[in-house]
Amino acid sequence: MKFSSYEEIIENYIFLKDVIEKLDDNYFLYMTRREIILEKESIIAEFQADTSFKLVTKFEADIRTNFNDSIKAKKKDCLSSKYLALCYDFRKKCKEYDKPLEKLCRRLRLENILDVIKLYYKELGNLLHKKCSDIKGCLHFRHWYAHGRYFRHRVPIPEPEDLFIICDEIITEVINR
Repeated sequence: MKFSSYEEIIENYIFLKDVIEKLDDNYFLYMTRREIILEKESIIAEFQADTSFKLVTKFEADIRTNFNDSIKAKKKDCLSSKYLALCYDFRKKCKEYDKPLEKLCRRLRLENILDVIKLYYKELGNLLHKKCSDIKGCLHFRHWYAHGRYFRHRVPIPEPEDLFIICDEIITEVINR
C-alpha cells in the first residue's frame, strides 16, 4: 500500500491497531485466552515497527528531496546556503571535482544533512533542533529494521504517534522556510 502523507500512514496504523484489539477471540481457533492476547500484541508490535519504518523512510525521502532541490536550484535562503557549504566540504573531502555538485551530494549521509538542519534551527533559537536529535536517534531503528532485524540485537521501536508529530513538524518547518 502506498502512502502519500504522514497522516495517511498514522491513520492506517491507528485503524489497524484498533481492528486487531477489537478482533473477536473466535478468529483465533484452538488458542487459549493468554495465547490470543500474546498473538494480538505480536501483530500490533509488527504494525508499530512497520509504521515507524514507513514514517522514517518518508521523512528521509522528503528531506533528501528538499536538499537535492535546494542544491540543484542554488536557492539563496540561509538553510540552502548551509546545504551548499556541506556539499562543498563533501566535494573537497572526496576530491571529486569533475562531477556536478548536485550529483555528488546525493551520496551525503542523511545524518549529515540533519546535522545542518539541527544547527540551523539551533542558531535561530528554534526548539526544532531537539526534534532533529530525536529523529536522528530513530535512524538507528530504520537501519536495523531495513537491514538486519532478524539477525542482530533488537533496538527500541519508536512510537508511531510520537514519530508522526516529530516528522510532521520538521518537514513543515523545512519545506515552508
